[in-house]
Amino acid sequence: MRTSPFWRVKDGQHDGRRSRDMLALIEALRVLRAQGRDIAVAGYDIEISAYDSDVDRDAEMATHVRQQFNALPSAARMLVLTGNVHAMRHPFEDAPPEMQHRTMAAFLLDLPLYSVRVEALRGHTWHCMSPCRAMPLLERPARDPVAETDPDRSYDVWVYLPELSVGTLTDR
Repeated sequence: MRTSPFWRVKDGQHDGRRSRDMLALIEALRVLRAQGRDIAVAGYDIEISAYDSDVDRDAEMATHVRQQFNALPSAARMLVLTGNVHAMRHPFEDAPPEMQHRTMAAFLLDLPLYSVRVEALRGHTWHCMSPCRAMPLLERPARDPVAETDPDRSYDVWVYLPELSVGTLTDR
């Protein structure tokens, strides 16, 4: 798997998805499946260069997620790990122009979607503002989760972890 094009990117293209931690998560899920658990891992991202804009990318990713969801038995659940912009139901009113497009989640609102934004009170996070890189978070006081119900909400709930660290990138 690590020899596939997805895992072999240049330094400036790293955005946290290609990490030792992600590989460890996939391995842990593989072990659970080997133990008889009904669990699977499926990719849904697309090659960015094949499309003109992130709008097309989000639409294509939503198509992949929808196909995988539709293939599930009726009682099954799907957990989709994605970046916070792709998980937005609707963009923020004051979002910058590059974020004012229909996101992956917005294409899936007809499904039983529950969008969770994970934040942290301190630590580091990935920011992809050309190039992608780890950035320190401004330390904030403790906060309880915040649930939103407005029809134009960006997320269903915001969760605040005590600390977040970026994954250790895979060796290239």
